[in-house]
Amino acid sequence: SALVASSASSHILAVQLYLARQFDQAAEQCHKSLEMDPHYAVAYGVLGQSHASQGQYREAKGMDAAADKDQVFSWVKKGICGSVQSPCLFES
Repeated sequence: SALVASSASSHILAVQLYLARQFDQAAEQCHKSLEMDPHYAVAYGVLGQSHASQGQYREAKGMDAAADKDQVFSWVKKGICGSVQSPCLFES
């Protein structure tokens, strides 16, 4: 695996893995992003959605609350929720 230099570039890889429906790898990459920056809220959103897409709702619980701390996240989660056919963790 390639060395990822920043939480943002690590997160981009996580999103690409998520959109490719490689949910385990996306979750793993989100954890790497959060190790670099535990306040990187958007990574919590993709991590939660990766778990939810696999039916792992217990693991996903609470990730949306962490993600919502980021003001930009509202448009990101709309994109995530519209990109898969699974139930969206972030829709009320």
